[in-house]
Amino acid sequence: MTGWKLIRNSLRFHWRSHLGTVLGAAIGSAVLIGALIVGDSVRETLKAKAVEGSAGFQSALFSRDRFFSDKLPGRIESTFLRERMAGPSSNSLFKERIVSGLVLAGTASRQDGTARANQVQILAFGQTTGADIPTDGVILNTALAQKLSAKAGDAIILRLPKQTGLSADAVVNPRDDAYVAVRLRVHRIVTAEAGGNLRFSQNGYEPLNAFVKHEQVGPPAGLLGRQNLILTRRMSWLPGDGDQMDFLLFLRSNQPQPMSAKEEIHFLESELGTGFGIRDAELTLDELPDRSSVALKSHRIFLDPPVISAALAATPASGIGNPASAPVPILTYMVNLLTAGTNQTPYSMVTAVGPPYTPADMKDDEIVVNQWLADDLNVKPGNAVAVRYFVADSGSQLIERTNTFRVRSIVPLGGIYGDRTLMPDFPGVAKAESTKEWDAGFPLTHKIRDKDETYWNQHKGTPKAFVTLAAGQQMWSNRWGNLTSIRWV
Repeated sequence: MTGWKLIRNSLRFHWRSHLGTVLGAAIGSAVLIGALIVGDSVRETLKAKAVEGSAGFQSALFSRDRFFSDKLPGRIESTFLRERMAGPSSNSLFKERIVSGLVLAGTASRQDGTARANQVQILAFGQTTGADIPTDGVILNTALAQKLSAKAGDAIILRLPKQTGLSADAVVNPRDDAYVAVRLRVHRIVTAEAGGNLRFSQNGYEPLNAFVKHEQVGPPAGLLGRQNLILTRRMSWLPGDGDQMDFLLFLRSNQPQPMSAKEEIHFLESELGTGFGIRDAELTLDELPDRSSVALKSHRIFLDPPVISAALAATPASGIGNPASAPVPILTYMVNLLTAGTNQTPYSMVTAVGPPYTPADMKDDEIVVNQWLADDLNVKPGNAVAVRYFVADSGSQLIERTNTFRVRSIVPLGGIYGDRTLMPDFPGVAKAESTKEWDAGFPLTHKIRDKDETYWNQHKGTPKAFVTLAAGQQMWSNRWGNLTSIRWV
């Protein structure tokens, strides 16, 4: 039998097996080729989405719910321009501006109430970058315009939360009038290709963007002079005529060459390390009324752990406080009720602190009360005083707890014990002229008496009692921090 005859007989008698092998190979090849094609397609799609979401910007600093001074971008930009100036000729100039503003979450609705969009990204830029947007205007991206069935000239309402410095989960945080509403008229609609889909996270959904001027939403939201976004782009833009984004001035000669993305990020990181100041971190370092001490406080009420570590490690050479002073950690909280027997004192500030406010040997189950509270509760050293309070981060659940202390001593309502600045700037409370104006964020179920109103009028949030720092942190520590200030006294 020849070779060709063997092949013919094999094909004749085993054609089913050979056909199955060929079909299997064909199907396997098709699957592999299809997977490669789909993989390339997905990769290109993701790349296109990423490029579209960057809107042509090269780098971004987005601090979310942390707001820095609107002077920070200018400081960075000034240094950037100095770094990029090169060459002996005045014609050798490369200028690259920085875009900065606010990114806030909110909702949008038509004024007639026929359509509403949640999870709207509100992008608010300054006078230069938002020059194309009228004072009462807003630019929508295509996705948001379609969601609202809006076109140029339609009136819409943007709603966004007021920024109090505290999370919505904080107990002492206003609930009434917590949102602001801004009525604007649609100026124009920008496509994704023109930069309308600027985003800072990849969640698979097309962003719903509304571009406005900072002055339209910043001050009403409590963010006057504050920002949380810095963008850089070599040839930058934002909504302009003909769906063009023309936000930044770009002047370029042949030299020097633009920074690469890696070089630019390194530069920004370096500049933040040297140019980022106390106020950019929403901190204040204030001289106290006695002019012999200073206090470090946060707009966010509670100091962040890294801030605490740095402040406690500060030395006299750093220029903080008096050379002979030492940092004193402080935690002040608003409690619901102080009781002794049948006597009750509602809604008071209690401070957790160490010496010189409390004795060095004071125990964690002891409390120092001022003379006003001692008279009101009719207590003396050795008596029991119960402290009722809401867990700081229990939010709308309002979990209430009670701790009982023994009176260690009674101090006068004056000197270091008569200091109203020991109270943090609790939103809705600190700036109230009367207890009737309090918007504490929780229902005031205990009766506020005339004598309580008088105390507030005369002493504001001056603490009525003091416990050890350890005892206070056990009661009032939360996920935002465990100190409300640090003093050098």
